Amino acid sequence: MVLEKKYVEFLAGLASVLIHELSHAKAAYERGYVLNRITLMPYGAVLKGGEKIDSADQIFIAAAGPGANAALCLALYALWWRFPVTYAYTEALFDTSLAIGLFNLLPLYPLDGARIVLAISKKPLRALKALRITGVVGSLAMLAAFVASAFFEINYSVGIMAVTLYLGAVGGTEKEQYRHLYECISETKIKNHPMELKSVTVHWDLKLISCFRRIKPDCICEFIVVNDEMQTVKKLSEKELLNLMASAPHGASVREVLGF
Repeated sequence: MVLEKKYVEFLAGLASVLIHELSHAKAAYERGYVLNRITLMPYGAVLKGGEKIDSADQIFIAAAGPGANAALCLALYALWWRFPVTYAYTEALFDTSLAIGLFNLLPLYPLDGARIVLAISKKPLRALKALRITGVVGSLAMLAAFVASAFFEINYSVGIMAVTLYLGAVGGTEKEQYRHLYECISETKIKNHPMELKSVTVHWDLKLISCFRRIKPDCICEFIVVNDEMQTVKKLSEKELLNLMASAPHGASVREVLGF
């Protein structure tokens, strides 16, 4: 935007994104969560914290960003009604705030709308897969819009947003998936109804991700790690496996992670 000399639009967009994301941060702090990083993105930003966020709190925190953009738009509209002369100076801020707020409500992962859907879903893993697909499809649609804009008035912002949205949808779901799986480990599942215990034998050269995919919400898995001679070298609970995945590369083999 600066290279195209759209200074007002740039400042308005930056202000809208900051208001959006600081509202997320404020909502998180209000619910007792500590955030350790905010990464600004063209469509908003990504908050990082070291804690698992409760589903009800997730809705409140996710809705806070678009809610702040809506409140800003209402305030500006009231300002115009009282002081019409301010319209020319604040129109860009209104437009960008409205666009960012509405865009983030779309059910495209990792946008706020997708996080709200995840929080209310009774089957978050299935919902996460669907939202990941919608995120990819949405990013491809935006990329097509960017290419089409080249024939009229090229819009670089749409192209950049398409790329970052795609990267968020493709690469940003792995930890989210593990977070939801933590809600399905033995201690949580057993409280809801009787569970079947399944023993899963895995060769120690298998990747962690291969073991991870055997965890299901309707049973409790115990992983029996065997060596080349089919001798048992280790038994892992679901929680132990997930703890390993949280601290090691997911493409690593079970033997590498366990240090054999």
